[in-house]
Amino acid sequence: MPVSRLKIDYIPGPLLRQRYSSTAVGRLWLEKAPRLAAQYARDHELQLSRSLKSGHAFVLPARSKSGQDMLLKISRNTLTAKLEALALRYWPEWAPHVHHLDGRTGALLLERIRPGSQITDRRLATAADLLRKIQPITLAVPHNKKVPSLAEQVTRGQSLISYELWPGDAVRDAAISSLRQGPRRLLHGNFTPGSILISVEGAVMVSPRPAVGDPCYDAASWALSDQESGSVRHNCQQLAKRVEMDEERIREIAWIVAALELELAPDAYQARLRRWLDVAATDKAVKNLLST
Repeated sequence: MPVSRLKIDYIPGPLLRQRYSSTAVGRLWLEKAPRLAAQYARDHELQLSRSLKSGHAFVLPARSKSGQDMLLKISRNTLTAKLEALALRYWPEWAPHVHHLDGRTGALLLERIRPGSQITDRRLATAADLLRKIQPITLAVPHNKKVPSLAEQVTRGQSLISYELWPGDAVRDAAISSLRQGPRRLLHGNFTPGSILISVEGAVMVSPRPAVGDPCYDAASWALSDQESGSVRHNCQQLAKRVEMDEERIREIAWIVAALELELAPDAYQARLRRWLDVAATDKAVKNLLST
């Protein structure tokens, strides 16, 4: 079919519809995303295929005129696309290549990693290897590409978090203040087993949500979400040992992240978060925060 006559009949999948259909702004984007993809495909002479499963962006396999396989990603807003492209370009050796970014529409054309599967073995070893590569990267970007700090990113995301999860406003303030401490590094921001693929090139990081903050946040996020490697405490201990991070700092941040995510977490993951929050009674790092 000639590119000029290309039509996109594929609509955003159920995960996207579930996430964004509850608001007028979200519904407008769900209607607009396929049109943006079709227009981008015409402008760049791409052949698109049926959209992939995603809960954050409208993602479609694409093929260039020369036959190169790519992914076209239409983000919810242009800032998200710009920050993702920025993060991917910071990690060129273990992230998909960015072919093109349309800052006006939020369309991102990426290298397609194939074959790809989620990491299944040597999970903590792989995580530690990637953390060692992420940890040294400091922020050195133009002022017009401001990456939000971790504390800012967390604060903006608290609107749906119940205050009942926290023993008072003072602890909440102390937790946010704690996230402003530590070395200032560019974080993956979504450092979990589901965001790591194993391809023929090795471990590849995908779907970053970059922020500036303490690298222990990435370690804490993995320790919480990796339910196959062991308990949260075990994962914190092993990652701290492998990457020479502060274990107490990782545990403290893990408690903060667990409290922030509990209300929105799926049932199976919520049970893990609740068990970890219960550890606060005996965990030295968390007790220090609670006594602030």
